[in-house]
Amino acid sequence: MICIIFAENGIKQRMALLDVLLQSTTTDGQPLTDAQIRDEVNTFMFEGHDTTTSAISFCLYLLSRHTDCQRTLFEEIRAHFGDDTKRPIKLCDLQNLNYLNCVIKEALRLYPPIPVIGRWLKEELILPDVTLPPRTNVLILLWQILRDSDVYEDPERFWPERHATANERANPFSNIPFSAGPRNCIGQKFAIFEIRTVLVQVLRHFELLPMGAPVEPSIKIVLRSKSGVNMGLKRRVYE
Repeated sequence: MICIIFAENGIKQRMALLDVLLQSTTTDGQPLTDAQIRDEVNTFMFEGHDTTTSAISFCLYLLSRHTDCQRTLFEEIRAHFGDDTKRPIKLCDLQNLNYLNCVIKEALRLYPPIPVIGRWLKEELILPDVTLPPRTNVLILLWQILRDSDVYEDPERFWPERHATANERANPFSNIPFSAGPRNCIGQKFAIFEIRTVLVQVLRHFELLPMGAPVEPSIKIVLRSKSGVNMGLKRRVYE
């Protein structure tokens, strides 16, 4: 990974992630220890690769099983990019594909890459049936929150159009595949751009076909499928 930073003289410098960490300091001005640098690199490798791979895999799987949604998405992509499959994808392109955003939101709702998150309570938490004291470790099952029938109509259905309206949810914490608050996923914007780029590039070149066994979600640290993520690819022909 290459980072662009500004030196004291205002000149841009391109530095590798490891170089940035080697030059970083803690709040008291001390350089990062080898253990801290290792932890930061592990976080980037884990959060930036395994989770995004899971998200992309389930997105492609859902599109292969829902040909109408795949067709609608391809039509949006084709209307924007035309038939030139070699045209590079730019950041501004990805921001203008509204149905693509709906597809990704819906896929992340049904198959969140991190299905369970942990938190440590700093203060008392009062719930309808129980009160949790401070310093309690809690697990939050995002998988269940994102499939709550009190919030989502027909929650097991893959329906990207449910995200089409700007004010889609009265409660912003009902759709949190990247968690929320001060400890949410720091790489969520980067991950979304990665997912958008891969989906656009794949659909410009291939048609996704429903083949093989359906997914069998396995709720672990990163969401997996016991049966793999199966689909067919057919070279797309532009007519």
